[in-house]
Amino acid sequence: MGRGQCGSSEVEDEDEVDYDPSHKGPNKSRSCTDVICLLLLVTFCVVWGGVAVHAFSRGNPFQLIYPSNSEGEICGRGDHEGKPNLLFFDLTRCVKLSAAVAGCPTPQVCVKECPDTYWTYALGKTEGLENFCTDLSPGEFDHKVTNVSTLVKQRKCPAYLLPSTPFLGRCVPTFGLVRTGSDEQETNSRMVRSMKTEDGEELDSDSLKGGIEYLMKVIDLRGYGEKFLSDFAIYWWIVLLALVLAMVLSFGWIVLMKLAAKPVVWTSIVLCMALLVAATVFSFMKYAELRAAGENAGLDDIFLPPVISNLSSYYYNKTTWLVLGIILASLTGIILLVLIFLFTRIQIAIELLEEASKAVGSMMSVLFFPIGPFLFQGLVILWFAIVASFLATSGDKEYKVVDASSAKTCINPATGTMFATNDLCDPSTFPPDCGNATTDGKTPMCVFHKFGPALSDSWLQFYNFFGLFWLLFFVEALGEMVMAGAFAGWYWTMDKDGDLGNVGIFQSLKLTFRYHLGTLAFGSLILSFVRMLRVILEYVEGKLKEYGEDNPAVKCITCFCKCCLYCLEKFIRFLNRNAYIMTAVYGHSFCSGARRSFSLLAQSTVRALVLDKVTDFILFIGKLIVVGLVSAATFATFSSEATSSLNLNLNYHFVPMLVIILGTYAIASTFFSVYSMAVDTIFLCFLEDIEKHDGSEESPYFMNQDLKKILELKEDKEEA
Repeated sequence: MGRGQCGSSEVEDEDEVDYDPSHKGPNKSRSCTDVICLLLLVTFCVVWGGVAVHAFSRGNPFQLIYPSNSEGEICGRGDHEGKPNLLFFDLTRCVKLSAAVAGCPTPQVCVKECPDTYWTYALGKTEGLENFCTDLSPGEFDHKVTNVSTLVKQRKCPAYLLPSTPFLGRCVPTFGLVRTGSDEQETNSRMVRSMKTEDGEELDSDSLKGGIEYLMKVIDLRGYGEKFLSDFAIYWWIVLLALVLAMVLSFGWIVLMKLAAKPVVWTSIVLCMALLVAATVFSFMKYAELRAAGENAGLDDIFLPPVISNLSSYYYNKTTWLVLGIILASLTGIILLVLIFLFTRIQIAIELLEEASKAVGSMMSVLFFPIGPFLFQGLVILWFAIVASFLATSGDKEYKVVDASSAKTCINPATGTMFATNDLCDPSTFPPDCGNATTDGKTPMCVFHKFGPALSDSWLQFYNFFGLFWLLFFVEALGEMVMAGAFAGWYWTMDKDGDLGNVGIFQSLKLTFRYHLGTLAFGSLILSFVRMLRVILEYVEGKLKEYGEDNPAVKCITCFCKCCLYCLEKFIRFLNRNAYIMTAVYGHSFCSGARRSFSLLAQSTVRALVLDKVTDFILFIGKLIVVGLVSAATFATFSSEATSSLNLNLNYHFVPMLVIILGTYAIASTFFSVYSMAVDTIFLCFLEDIEKHDGSEESPYFMNQDLKKILELKEDKEEA
């Protein structure tokens, strides 16, 4: 049974047993699977570590938090101590969030104080101007022959200064922000229009206002974050209690399913049908009421809920209720027909749900196992975030040519062609006599453009993203296979009420780590490729919107591709999950397990579909109850009266509620994922059971008596 190749399609012996001859769980005789994939994952992680070392040696994530100058040096620290504010030479060039942080194509310099007067280089040198310049050599500014326009063209000094105020470490011009009288406002506008940019053009006041507003939005992001953190320092204990309550309720629902699975399932189905019927009747009654009222249907109903009041035109539109009533009636009829014609298969699904409840009840420790993978995934995300932040701030100085001329002496030594404006250049190799023979009066220069990540760092960031997806999916797959092994061991034990010492979560964990990490690496690798395709498509779509190429045809194509990739990812997740189950049971390689599970499910498509939907419905009801109860308690806690009694002075009341609701859903999903995995595993084992065994003494079924009775009734009906 050796299967060392990555994705080996070697066919296993169909007669091999999936349980120990003593009827105490899966056979322990197995070998390592998909070893090459595991070696590939290990190699990938080693290289990822090298990427991290490269990023740690070059990056500084504090640049993402604190203002930094064009060379990536943080204002107020190190050589710039005492200069806590950041001044942008030309704020109108900063139009993106990434530009405002580090990539704005205009020099940024750390200053002690922000400018407080209007000035433009056409006025010549002024006292204190050197405090707003950068990269000046000793005595360069005070030299008599040094022209300020030359310093501006070399991007060493700003072309203009505006009265500014420091705001969270940035010098923000007060133009358009401070309310003034009409006369003073006209004076300020006239002063702004008199400013000249480094290109010699008049400063556009509208562009300046746009740049200021965008910079304020960027700064507000940091302000919001500080407010969120200050709020969290107040209500953290409430969030903790709410999450503990979510754990208790989730655990209670699992226990309830163990004690009374059938009543819970049938009660949920009946209540769902009753709710659909009630909603259908209400919709048609509302339609009849609005039809009778005609034009007199008012829009000032005092009993109208606040949320609906925003959609009052739809609420008082009789067509809305007619369409809604027809949809609900159709849905109710379809579900009713499904319940009638698939009653026997629903019975099988409910029996399997009850079996899953028994399996979970006999191994209660499995409920807490997902906490381990959940925490490990959190560490993976943290590692990704750290590496990403260092890569985002690891970069080099970028220089470009300005005022390129037709001089044949201005030749790019790297390409052998003449330099053009905005070409990348290297000051160390830029021709010193470039521009000496110009006839158009221009003096080409190689000047600093910006400090930002290199192209290689962008590719490393891509590698970092792929590592995030691969490791997250690997850990997710590890959790699924370990739980599948535990539940499969329970199913293939004949005496399920006796000693279960040979099966359980720890035994399954041991087998998975010893033999099947390669299979997990292979399945998660395939899923990672599909996810990266989705990310690349989102990136391309964003670029198309940025350049205005998102016409209807392009939108249609991208939407179609996104839909296809989404469906492909869902299918691969389904295939991987069942392949892991077969690997946990038999010890198959990934491809063999996927082929075997798909073959079994294809033979019982209706059963699989009914079981999947019934299980999803029951688990959805459970999640809805847990989230609903915790949300109600949270709303009561953070309502105005309760908050005042607890002395909670919060900036944003909705944030703790949102955190608690999302955390509750995550906890409920974690608990119920155990139940979902139990159902899927037992279902595949059930299909294998009825295919390989006939119920005789020599080949007994491993399913319970209730399932046997249902199958016997089904067989009798088919024979009749």
